[in-house]
Amino acid sequence: MAMDEHGVVGFTTFDGSCKSVDFMRFLYNVIQKGFQQHAGRPVTFFMDNASIRKSKLMKFYFMRGHSILFNAPYSPQLNPIELVFSLIKRKVREAHPEDLKNLINCIIEACKTINLVRTKNLIRHSLRFLKSALDSQDLI
Repeated sequence: MAMDEHGVVGFTTFDGSCKSVDFMRFLYNVIQKGFQQHAGRPVTFFMDNASIRKSKLMKFYFMRGHSILFNAPYSPQLNPIELVFSLIKRKVREAHPEDLKNLINCIIEACKTINLVRTKNLIRHSLRFLKSALDSQDLI
């Protein structure tokens, strides 16, 4: 899944695990279709530290102008997309999809609820958590 400040701009599903080449294809499609407002300008992607995001293929691709900012290890609370995943999971659980088609439709409908206002709130939430961590406050 990919999002910008306005909400979800793309997602895909995989049958089985996602390989580096699958992830690169997804990123290519997101850059071509999802980030049209950024056309011609480099895009910085904020990602977790999954090994497929650090492959040689990724490094080669991102040498072409786009860049990656990796989240701190073991810190999903600092990544707003993790909050989006939680919202989507909750909506899917509430809908009880009975088959793959209904599941994908539930995900699409859930993604539509991630608008500009909600995205800004999710980012603010992650930044407040970061500020608390930097201020060494008790986070639990």
